[in-house]
Amino acid sequence: MKYLHLLLFVCTLVPLSSQAQWKIIALKPNSKVYLGNQLIKKGQEIKHTDKIRFTKADQYIRIHEAGKLPFTLKPGAGKKSPNNELEAQAFAFRVIKKRPLVVRGIQPEQFTPYVIMNPEDTKIWCTGAPIYAPSALSKARKLLFLEKGKLYFSYRLANFDGEVTFFYVYKFNGKRVIKPLLFDNKSDYKLIKFNQNIYNVNGQQVAVDKTSNGGLFIRPKGSKPSALSHFKPYVVAQVPATFKQETSELIKVLDQEMGSSYQAQIAKNLKINPSTQKKVLTQAVALQKFRLIMDFTEVFFDAQPDFNSLKEWLRKNFPKFVLPEEK
Repeated sequence: MKYLHLLLFVCTLVPLSSQAQWKIIALKPNSKVYLGNQLIKKGQEIKHTDKIRFTKADQYIRIHEAGKLPFTLKPGAGKKSPNNELEAQAFAFRVIKKRPLVVRGIQPEQFTPYVIMNPEDTKIWCTGAPIYAPSALSKARKLLFLEKGKLYFSYRLANFDGEVTFFYVYKFNGKRVIKPLLFDNKSDYKLIKFNQNIYNVNGQQVAVDKTSNGGLFIRPKGSKPSALSHFKPYVVAQVPATFKQETSELIKVLDQEMGSSYQAQIAKNLKINPSTQKKVLTQAVALQKFRLIMDFTEVFFDAQPDFNSLKEWLRKNFPKFVLPEEK
């Protein structure tokens, strides 16, 4: 998953304004975040110098400043208060996302679906590392699938073109749990399928966070099983209405902020002619929008989104939204 084309690391196009008002467009559901002694609410405006206080480490605030792209505030940069709460000026909690935006060459997010081609990519993908990460995570992070789980593996992988079975293996309460996984043989890849029942143990559904040492295994016919990767799938069968509503609101903000002026700036930064290279510009904007939705999805579910799954969900629920495509 290493792309050596011309790279541009994009965060924001305009520097931070000392007088800017930050509008709160989303908060973690059922969370309590304070400005002074007052609970912060959606729709409220704050200054970047205001002191805010998170009460739990997994909370977040989503911010929109007029003329800018939305971003996230999360605990981690502030210092602990006497009550063991995280408190600091708002700007200190800002999550800075840097990722490569390519001028030439197809990006992983543009494939539909993106098919895992080699053992290294398998480990990067299944451990929940970002798609552009140079290596896999040493400990698997939750990998988010919306409604149902799907993994796409190329037949180029060793043993994938033969007769095989797949398993998801993990520990729960100190005991090993083995879950066989179904799959379909497609023309170009094996499609492994699963749902939330992979965490059904003795008739009881267990929380993914209560499991450990998860791994994806393959067993060719007549051979012993071998591990493909550490793995911690997180299937959200019923996507919360709040997530869909806030995704809709985010798309409106992105459409508003990524209009002609933004696109002209992107074209200038990428050194492309917007008149003769419309497809390149359209895909650059589509990639940026999709990645910003990925960022929101990640903080909402506290898990790394499987972008094949997220694209499928967006296509189903927001059919007019322009997704990155291979063109």
